[in-house]
Amino acid sequence: MKKYLAVDSGGTKVLAILYNEDFEPIRIARVGSFRDNTTPPELVRKNMNTLLERLELDKGDVLDTVTGIMDGTFFGRLKELCVIRQTVPCGEMEAGLHAAEIFGDGLLALSGTGATMFGKYNGGHYYAGAYGAAVSDAGSGYWMGREVMQAVISDYEQWGEETLLTELVCRHFGKGKDTPEETRRQLNGAIFSIYSRHD
Repeated sequence: MKKYLAVDSGGTKVLAILYNEDFEPIRIARVGSFRDNTTPPELVRKNMNTLLERLELDKGDVLDTVTGIMDGTFFGRLKELCVIRQTVPCGEMEAGLHAAEIFGDGLLALSGTGATMFGKYNGGHYYAGAYGAAVSDAGSGYWMGREVMQAVISDYEQWGEETLLTELVCRHFGKGKDTPEETRRQLNGAIFSIYSRHD
């Protein structure tokens, strides 16, 4: 049986699918990010080890093709473990445009942990954004979450307008917006939960 591996390495998570020649999944594994600009080095190593364990790849296993959006360090680890006959790198632009069925000219706005605008026109490929969540990436999922938390904090501290977001965020992470002290406790819990998520 031939084995193939597809990997999507993003800023929030890494998803890998090991499958056979009939496109039937053998194993599917998901772990936290490998991105060293947003993830501590020890956690990156842990995530890589966990992914390899969940895929249950043994030393000397043959992978006919490895494709997808891959981190270079992980790919190096994979080459040490397995025999890889062929690699087909595929960036977010190619994967996104194909998923959106844009095979001719067109635009694609990708909003994940980061945000990027991709375009194809007259045979050329163009993109804007992808500077990283810590710098910009307005329009990304990370940016949206940060904007929500900023609105909640400004409401609580009474230097911004009151919105429904405060109650929704507190309700999501705890009991709701009951008293000022309860709100602060819920906000602290929400922020801790966000920054302590590893997978």
